[in-house]
Amino acid sequence: MQSYACQNDTERVERIYHETLESDVALCDWTICSNLAAHYIKAGLDEKAVSALKKLESVMDSSNRESFHYLMTTDTNLSNATEVNRVWDSLKTAFQLTTNISYLVMLSCLRRLKDLEGMERVFEEWDSKYTNYDDRLARTVINAYLEHDRLEDAQAL
Repeated sequence: MQSYACQNDTERVERIYHETLESDVALCDWTICSNLAAHYIKAGLDEKAVSALKKLESVMDSSNRESFHYLMTTDTNLSNATEVNRVWDSLKTAFQLTTNISYLVMLSCLRRLKDLEGMERVFEEWDSKYTNYDDRLARTVINAYLEHDRLEDAQAL
């Protein structure tokens, strides 16, 4: 799939995906669907990318944080803030503890979506309950403030 994706050959990418499904459904895990979605995004086929992400979500192991992170990041690439927030809520439901890296992924997504209000809400949530301080989270918010000429907020943080 990757080889054909590099050649921008959507037809062959899809053929490999379908052959994989037909030969052994167990091989069609979330990473196969993520490769398909990434190719569709690169090719500008956003509707097909959304469909691939839905398939990804249906086959992913809900105990794998990485798949949630991938979904949030990919939905950000599609400028789909509603889905980013939905997946974030699903991640927090699936895991008893939300890790610093999950918060960092979410903050980075919200920064790219230019959702400063959402970013502040997520940062405050993390700040109220972190067990290990991670300055990357604060730097992400500070950089977003600076990008939006909110120098006083950046200095306060």
